[in-house]
Amino acid sequence: MRPSHSRTRVAEFIGDKIIRQQLPAGRSIGEEALAIELGVSRTPIREALLGLANGGLVQAQRGRGFIVQPLSASEARQIYPIIATLERLAVETSPPASGQQIECLSDLNQQLAQTDSPHERMRLDASWHRTITSDCRNPRLISLIEATKQTALRYEYAYLKNAALRDTSIGEHEEISARFQSDPKGAAKAIELHWMRGLNAVLRMLEGPEDGI
Repeated sequence: MRPSHSRTRVAEFIGDKIIRQQLPAGRSIGEEALAIELGVSRTPIREALLGLANGGLVQAQRGRGFIVQPLSASEARQIYPIIATLERLAVETSPPASGQQIECLSDLNQQLAQTDSPHERMRLDASWHRTITSDCRNPRLISLIEATKQTALRYEYAYLKNAALRDTSIGEHEEISARFQSDPKGAAKAIELHWMRGLNAVLRMLEGPEDGI
């Protein structure tokens, strides 16, 4: 990345490293090393970290600079029910799915089943959810969903690293898609349950016998 890239791109680059767990939780973030890697000064690095702190990914600590926030069961319990409720509302207030929309959902699900990359799984899963809410007529609601999901990305990455959980999601996606053509309200309820099952899986990973992800 060259100096001409925007501060937004710098924040995206650092955020992606955090999501992929390439910047360990609880440790100081090497601002100088990131500046060298990106070919920028420390100023856009610090500005990006301040923005990420507002989003809850990092925390500013006196004398230590910025540290990556650890994954937290408490945070997951706060985030997932909000996403579940908002996405249920978006699907519930959408018209029944068109054949083209169902075809797109099926194609994304097939790609999700075939990839071994956790990052690509996360991207495809996000595209699937974005597609199923794409006909929602409430742009403010969609903006709220997207903003809240930014905080959940680290949890989704950890979830989708597990192939068995990925396969569970694929099956639930198929069930939701099947309902969406004829029963949007049923699909809306199913997508809410889908997110809450995801929360339960994340909590098992965080609080289970291995004590974390």
